[in-house]
Amino acid sequence: MSAGDLNLVEEAKIAMMSGNYREAERFLKMALERNPEDLEALLNLSILYEITHNREGALEALEKALKLDPENPKLRERFERLSNL
Repeated sequence: MSAGDLNLVEEAKIAMMSGNYREAERFLKMALERNPEDLEALLNLSILYEITHNREGALEALEKALKLDPENPKLRERFERLSNL
């Protein structure tokens, strides 16, 4: 992850905390365009989609993250919880 990608993810987190979900999604998608294997961006995108009631989008982001880090217990737990809703 480059410093620019980290800044995009941090900007997305700030936007999410402010309730500016569209802006947060834009930052996260930009980070993922630069680095599709950015676990932090994928995790935050799944959180954003969960907050905005986009369960399918959240599951998709978590699936991508799990392909990159299949042993990550945090990712697996979130995926299993969302899958069972």
